[in-house]
Amino acid sequence: LTQSFNEMLSRIQSQDAALSRSQEKLEALIHSIDGIVWECTPDTFQFTFVSRQVERLLGYKPKDWLANPQFWQEKLHPEDAAGAIQTCHDMVAGREPYNYEYRMLAADGRSVWIHESGVVLIENDQPVAVRGIFQDITEHKLAAAELDKLNKQLVDASRQAGMAEVATGVLHNVGNVQQRQRFHH
Repeated sequence: LTQSFNEMLSRIQSQDAALSRSQEKLEALIHSIDGIVWECTPDTFQFTFVSRQVERLLGYKPKDWLANPQFWQEKLHPEDAAGAIQTCHDMVAGREPYNYEYRMLAADGRSVWIHESGVVLIENDQPVAVRGIFQDITEHKLAAAELDKLNKQLVDASRQAGMAEVATGVLHNVGNVQQRQRFHH
């Protein structure tokens, strides 16, 4: 009996060690992702997990984020807050994987564009959690805005160049008409 108990204990210990290694690998993977991995409740959006990347990307400590049930809502950019919260409710109701973009306020006051991808976890036909990733797309947004600005400048410049070309053409035609009139007289 003692031998089988010891064998069982040994097996449990090796399974426990394997589970610990597996958990360590998973945590290392989660914390190496260039984005904030998170999980929250589907009704109040209280976060139950947020990866350490939150500190690098937004400047907040995970424990502060988890300690305040309203943390995410409070850190949304005022212009985007209502839309982001409504989108979350819609996504939970739709129970489909989703993506959307909005701004959050970093600890240092910067506006950070976030691309959120998430999935709604369902058990017994009820949403039990929302899990996903926040990615900082601020540089992408700024580059797109700069490109847009340059395109507008290009359109304006080509419009002005076109108008100058038209004006040159009109003046040229007027000159030709005047020359012909002089020639015929």
